[in-house]
Amino acid sequence: NDIEKQANVQIIGTFFTSLIICTITALIILTSNYQNLSVANINGIELVSYAFFEHFGYFGIIMLTIMIFLFAFSTIVTSYYYGEINIKYLTKSNKYINLLKIIVIIIIIYSAFTNPQKLWLIVDIIVALISLINVYAMYKLRKKL
Repeated sequence: NDIEKQANVQIIGTFFTSLIICTITALIILTSNYQNLSVANINGIELVSYAFFEHFGYFGIIMLTIMIFLFAFSTIVTSYYYGEINIKYLTKSNKYINLLKIIVIIIIIYSAFTNPQKLWLIVDIIVALISLINVYAMYKLRKKL
């Protein structure tokens, strides 16, 4: 069943991202000398960058940059794919796909130039809205599974 295969892939992706990647990142930070940082209002990426540099030198910064790029790119592609599939399912038409493409491009450009705190606030709101939509979709599809 395709639905079951897709659900299993999502479960593995969530497990890998949440448990493995986050645990490794936490261990790298905790084994660094982060207590000696004298920076006020340090954010997460600065802390991770410091820890990677401490453990791996400049190679750690390059490695972290590549990982963040790949994570961001895969997140954008996956989110766009989900949006396109959902629009096709909900409207049975392709006319809204171009609007989705324009919105995604605008969001990518806007996010490159905006304040990170403001961007994360927007991301949190969008994720909450998507979660509500997913709960509603699961409720509507409960009899089909």
